[in-house]
Amino acid sequence: MGGKTQAELSDEIEKKINTLNELITKAKDKNLDAKREEGVIWFANEFVKYANWDENNVTINSNLFATIPDYAPYGKSSEELAKELAGFERTEIIKMLEDSIEEITNVISGEIVRRPVVDIDWENATVKDGNIYSNGHPVFLYDYFSKPQDQDAGNETLYNDYLGNMNNPKSLSIKSSVTSDGLPESSTVNKPYIFNRNVGYQMLWHNNLGTLPTNIDGNGITTFTQYDITDPDVRESWEKKFYQHMFRHRLIKITQILATVWQMNLIGSYSKVIGLQLKSLMVHKGWEQIH
Repeated sequence: MGGKTQAELSDEIEKKINTLNELITKAKDKNLDAKREEGVIWFANEFVKYANWDENNVTINSNLFATIPDYAPYGKSSEELAKELAGFERTEIIKMLEDSIEEITNVISGEIVRRPVVDIDWENATVKDGNIYSNGHPVFLYDYFSKPQDQDAGNETLYNDYLGNMNNPKSLSIKSSVTSDGLPESSTVNKPYIFNRNVGYQMLWHNNLGTLPTNIDGNGITTFTQYDITDPDVRESWEKKFYQHMFRHRLIKITQILATVWQMNLIGSYSKVIGLQLKSLMVHKGWEQIH
């Protein structure tokens, strides 16, 4: 921001947050929805915490940047990147606030007409005809799935309307231990392990299974999932885990099994990786029909 100091950037953020709050009040006085802008303020305040930390921990960040020698945007050293990080973050926060101020101003003037944000009732969401409904409206559930799993599930910084508020027990693998009531052992679970919401998700960790097959043709392909999820033994193992942990003790109305990323080829053998992906795509319909 034109060579401004960190203090000047912080002052500008505070002023823009105040301006946006005033506009939110004006919008509400005209019965206009301003939940988007309330979300911007929430994120701005969160990102300010990051900028404050980065400003006070330049040495730590410099050492972290240095662990990736090839990462040098604009030819800058790790020390330069660390020193500029807080200013960059604050500059981006200001841009976000400016965009939000411009939009809500146009909403208030009537230049922009937009649909109100639909609140999700996390405790009472329902499933009907393969869709998820909240307060009678179909909704798209969202969550930040990489939340720390050693935190209380009531932590409002992690579980809220902005980062999602679903049940999020710790990840399971085929080798995870469970108690007699179908819940993971305490050492593998959020504390406390609570189901106070009607929606949630279970991350399945595809770690190496030892005796189970690690690939299709036995030639040592390394994949993100570390084993062939279409193998009969793997499928049978997961079926037992699903039944033991989920289906036996929880009323599951809708499920979807996804991988978060496509396989990344790091071994230079595209034919092997692509062959694995194509086979997985071909058998997906069969898996879906069974499950």
